[in-house]
Amino acid sequence: MGYLESLKILSNAKRVMTDSGGMQKEAYILGTPCVTLMDNTPWMETIKDGWNVLAGTDTESIFKLGQSFAPKRESSQVFGQGACEAIAKIMRGT
Repeated sequence: MGYLESLKILSNAKRVMTDSGGMQKEAYILGTPCVTLMDNTPWMETIKDGWNVLAGTDTESIFKLGQSFAPKRESSQVFGQGACEAIAKIMRGT
């Protein structure tokens, strides 16, 4: 599966379960709840914002969180709020 295909699937998913740091951040940006199958993450911002949870490698924890994890509030958009689009418009002169 290509990168763009994976982003489309991720953006339409109810939640994602992954051990990929990149996918954790992409899920957050796309507004998809994430269950991380590790004991730590390079993206602690996603944990603190409530959109990512560490399940570790415990089968019971993975199963439970995989079925039920959902954020309790809207994302704080800790990685930005559309600055790239604004910069691109300025550079295009529009």
